[in-house]
Amino acid sequence: MLKVCCWLLLFCLGSAQAQTLRVCIGDLSNPPLTFVDHDGQAQYLIRQAANRQGWTVKFEPVPWRRCRAGVESGRYHAAGTATATPSNREFMVFPLRAGQLDENLALGEFKVLVYRARGTAADWDGQRFTGLQAPVLYNAGFVAVGDRLQQLQVAHDDSAQTIHQMMQMLLHGRAQLAAGQAASVQLELQKPEFAERIEVLPAPLLRAGLFLGVNKQFYGQHPQVIEAIWRSIGEVRNSPEWSELAPQLAH
Repeated sequence: MLKVCCWLLLFCLGSAQAQTLRVCIGDLSNPPLTFVDHDGQAQYLIRQAANRQGWTVKFEPVPWRRCRAGVESGRYHAAGTATATPSNREFMVFPLRAGQLDENLALGEFKVLVYRARGTAADWDGQRFTGLQAPVLYNAGFVAVGDRLQQLQVAHDDSAQTIHQMMQMLLHGRAQLAAGQAASVQLELQKPEFAERIEVLPAPLLRAGLFLGVNKQFYGQHPQVIEAIWRSIGEVRNSPEWSELAPQLAH
């Protein structure tokens, strides 16, 4: 009887310690990293890493502005694919090594391309914009892009929700240039309405790692677990099996 009671006590303690990591992602699919209806590469990496620590993961797709606000307020424990911008670091913790951002523990890359309607005179050469007479468009809530454009002292507008919407705005002359995440831009350019009418400029606007950005207070409560999850993300992504698995998760 004593052994049974001890076993039940240990079982209950283990159940009490098991937790669910609440992670918000964007409400629009962002291949190959996240999808609203199934796991992409980033979701798989986070889920596998958390499972190794005995935790489960619940992903919630919401508009990116709401995702950031939710992490800041504690509604969500983490943002699924966050860049380590100064504004994000005010309320999120990111994996560090010797005080510097550890790119080896990233979920993937945030690569932003600049595109325009063919024949548009405005340009971007990788260093500066020329010929601009209207704000540069970018997706709502993409803080890293806004920060970059602010750094370049360029007027910008994040009122558009989707790449599709921005491409239509370009074709109707409501803007000259727009910026968007590479995979989403290339996917949209496969549509006949844009394929021959929109062109991507050679130089990217921005390249940055995407991480599991964790609410500071939550990290303070579970530092060892979060650090272990970050390490596991790196281990899975750098494993020999990942090169075969990643393409299967990209669609």
